[in-house]
Amino acid sequence: MKCQNCHQDIGLHEKFCSACGTEITVHPSSRDIQVELYKALIGPNNQSYYLERFLNYDKTGAVGLGWHWPAFFVTFYWFLYRKMWLNAFLYFISPFIFSFIIGFIFSFLGVGESNIIVFTQLILMVIIFLVLPSMANRLYYRHIQKKISRIQQQFRDTRQQLESAEKQGGTSSIVLILATIFGFIFVIGILAAIAIPAYQSYVQRAQFISFQEKVKQDQNYITEYYNTKQQFPERMDSVSTQKPFPQIIKGVMFNVSGDILVEVEISAHSGTGLVTYSPIIANHQIQGWSCHSEGVVKQILPANCRE
Repeated sequence: MKCQNCHQDIGLHEKFCSACGTEITVHPSSRDIQVELYKALIGPNNQSYYLERFLNYDKTGAVGLGWHWPAFFVTFYWFLYRKMWLNAFLYFISPFIFSFIIGFIFSFLGVGESNIIVFTQLILMVIIFLVLPSMANRLYYRHIQKKISRIQQQFRDTRQQLESAEKQGGTSSIVLILATIFGFIFVIGILAAIAIPAYQSYVQRAQFISFQEKVKQDQNYITEYYNTKQQFPERMDSVSTQKPFPQIIKGVMFNVSGDILVEVEISAHSGTGLVTYSPIIANHQIQGWSCHSEGVVKQILPANCRE
């Protein structure tokens, strides 16, 4: 609405023109009221973008399709940002419901599981990345129209309508809150992905190094026995075979060549690896012990067992 004196744009709730101070006596038209309700419900963010399209829809009477980039990249968050709560909820649960219905129907018809998955994903991608961005402005327009209709049914006075529209309209800060929460979770996840494996490797390395002290007692026993009798012991009353083992150690074995074989857990899902201690024999005497590993993460092993 414009001032009757200086033709400055003024709000419907203003009693005096902010430019010239003239008292407003002109009654607003229904179009002026509609525009002000649009502005109040849309809010200041991108107001001109939506207002232009909404007024054009009113003028032509046709709500056409048009591309909307925010609805393409961040559809769910755009619904929340524009306070379209029901749309956001339907957007969130619809893929699950749709996948269940399609899967049930196709399974009943005997269609293969792989074909069901491909078809479902294709349809969902078309809806999410083509249909919704094309209909976003239309959905928002219908949403605003419903709000205006409810407000006008509730209030007869124009100023009360505008006050109610201003309270209900604008954008929501929930997107910023969610972005902060998810950003925090993302950072924590990155740190956890780095810290947890490092900590686990540290714990496993400490367990393995402490277990080596038991292995050294076996090595000393075998060395003394061989150097004295020129043969390996037929049985081992081993210190290292006495349980409990550290969590990382799954078992200890010996063979006729004097080797000490230690079965080491790699992870809960990857099975076990093997660390082998072999006697180094020269001049019919054990001069020392070598160590090599197979299938064991190098980080948990001491330096002499990594080669």
